[in-house]
Amino acid sequence: MKNDNKLFFITIEDAINISHNTINSKNSLIKLNNEKSEKEQNDQKNIILPKENKILQENENPKKLIPFFDDNQYDYYSNLLQEEEKLNTIPLYGYMVNQPDINEAMRMILVNWLIDAHYQFKFSERTLYQTIWIIDAYLSKKKIARKNLQLLGVSAFYISIKQNEILIPNLYQLVLLVDYAYEEENIIQFEKKILKVLSSKISAPTSCHFYNMISMAFNFDESQFFIGKYFLDTCLIDYQMNKYPASVIGVACAYLVMKFFGIYNEQELFAKGIIKDNNPEKVIKDAARDIHLLMENMENNLSFQAAKNKYSSKEYSDVLELLNL
Repeated sequence: MKNDNKLFFITIEDAINISHNTINSKNSLIKLNNEKSEKEQNDQKNIILPKENKILQENENPKKLIPFFDDNQYDYYSNLLQEEEKLNTIPLYGYMVNQPDINEAMRMILVNWLIDAHYQFKFSERTLYQTIWIIDAYLSKKKIARKNLQLLGVSAFYISIKQNEILIPNLYQLVLLVDYAYEEENIIQFEKKILKVLSSKISAPTSCHFYNMISMAFNFDESQFFIGKYFLDTCLIDYQMNKYPASVIGVACAYLVMKFFGIYNEQELFAKGIIKDNNPEKVIKDAARDIHLLMENMENNLSFQAAKNKYSSKEYSDVLELLNL
């Protein structure tokens, strides 16, 4: 009983009565608890655990599938994978066989030009990667004449700019960008055509989304981060890299960075759930091997230097010197 600075007086007879009542109450409570315990044990024999409880028992903490993510990072990364899986047929790898008037080399020229244009405007990386996704998605669904390939590129660029940037250039600036090859009305009309063909589905998780998440989790420094971004940009140029989902490209580029800089725990990138594949280690290593080969092929290819020039600049700390490029 709490004192509260007050005095309480009871007689001996009152104390004895209180003691007897307390003992009787405790005996009653013990009897009641014993009866209740016996009833609960009988009831529990008839309980059937729901399936979800069984699942949680087998895997108590599913968010530890990717050990280097915290819970929020894991949720965000998992949502990216789910969105990617919904769009797993867009862009459709192999679409070039259904394009009689263009080829892989023409696409490489277009993407190289867009990387350079994007860098000159200083737009966000999201704008560049979404632009390339729109181009490939459109070409997966619609044939195009080679004379309109750059029109597709600049129109996709304009769509992505409007979705991702705060400061939007006027159409005349884009006309200047294509050196008057098309007029403002051409860009407007082709923009409408793109939206119709793609049913206005113009965004998807890109390789930079996945790469950025991993680089953040492993605390890449500036040089490590930019080297990986150089790998990512170069992958945009090569049509053959479309055979890999964006998640695989993002993880594979992070894996190459970790191998190059000797970051010891690169094996964690093969964790279950990092990509939508039952054998993530094989898929990631295959992609990394293809990216490494692509880097070697691009090294002396003077026709596709936009990414190399970009990451050789002071703005990106001349990181390509680390690769001896």
